[in-house]
Amino acid sequence: MLYRSFDMDKTKIMDHHLNLQLQPLTKKWWKHLFLGFLFVILGIWIFITPLASYLSLSLFFTLALVTTGIFEIIAVVLYERESKYWGWHLLGES
Repeated sequence: MLYRSFDMDKTKIMDHHLNLQLQPLTKKWWKHLFLGFLFVILGIWIFITPLASYLSLSLFFTLALVTTGIFEIIAVVLYERESKYWGWHLLGES
């Protein structure tokens, strides 16, 4: 009997946790609708203009990778004294 009661309490806790996660999504449904329309329009634009979209996406990812790399190098230099394996962090290993 105790085992069954525990399972029911566990189910209630899981349902409550799921409701807490989904509740903010249902309150801001219009943001998801807007993003859906935006992604559909972006997909159509990419399909119609493949060369321009390839160039813009490659430029975006290049800038993102360069920016990430610069910040990673800055972080390694700033935390050099705190870690004796800072060289491995510089190479990208954790």
